[in-house]
Amino acid sequence: MRVCFADDEPLARERMRKMLALDEDIEICGEAQNGEDMIALIQAEEPELVFLDIEMPKLDGFDVVEALAQATFRDEPPLFIFATAFPAMAAQAYDTGAIDFLTKPIRPARLELALSRARQLLRSREAMSRLEKLQSHLEGLRETRSRSSQGPVSIWVSNGGQNIRVEPSQIEYVSAEAEYIRLHIGERSLLHRQSISAFEEEMAEEGFIRVHRSYIVPARDCIQTSRTSWGGLLVHLRNGQVIPVGRKFKDKLQALMG
Repeated sequence: MRVCFADDEPLARERMRKMLALDEDIEICGEAQNGEDMIALIQAEEPELVFLDIEMPKLDGFDVVEALAQATFRDEPPLFIFATAFPAMAAQAYDTGAIDFLTKPIRPARLELALSRARQLLRSREAMSRLEKLQSHLEGLRETRSRSSQGPVSIWVSNGGQNIRVEPSQIEYVSAEAEYIRLHIGERSLLHRQSISAFEEEMAEEGFIRVHRSYIVPARDCIQTSRTSWGGLLVHLRNGQVIPVGRKFKDKLQALMG
């Protein structure tokens, strides 16, 4: 599979180059440090898969896609994977023509999953329709990027082909499920494509506190603590939910609750 990538950060490009080199099926046909160079590279090399950093000088990742949508390819246009430092943007990944969104720094296991998805799609050659679909979603993606850069206000969750807006005040607690998290809201829950560590960092200023490697709760709803029969710490939430507290998190919680 012929691959090229663009990122304005030299260290990020070096890291991507090393990770891709570990896959014997990958042929790196070029790399670029800005959007203009990437357009020229793609038109010259016509790779099968392109990794695009969203934030780049001159032309950003969205601008590259917009320009290529007007280009003519000898065979099929490439598949696109976006890389972003804003985890909130990943919620819209599957409602656009991009086959995946990767949150920086990119982990090797997550990259391999994206490459596997690309291989499957290349077999069915759906790239042209996906490029057209991606172009139609660019404005919404730009708005999401703007919201993300200003700090988390809302969370957009992709669910059944729809984007659902979730306010932090609606979330009663968060649980981890592998590379996803589940947002518990009243009697329903929504699966959200984001790691619990990324959510912890992003929502700290919104009053959320991590109490366990698998749980995050809103500090405003912590009303008391108790102990299990074997001495484990539990935190009781305003909605009646009882959450276990991990050893490494108990000091922070107890300081919060006095």
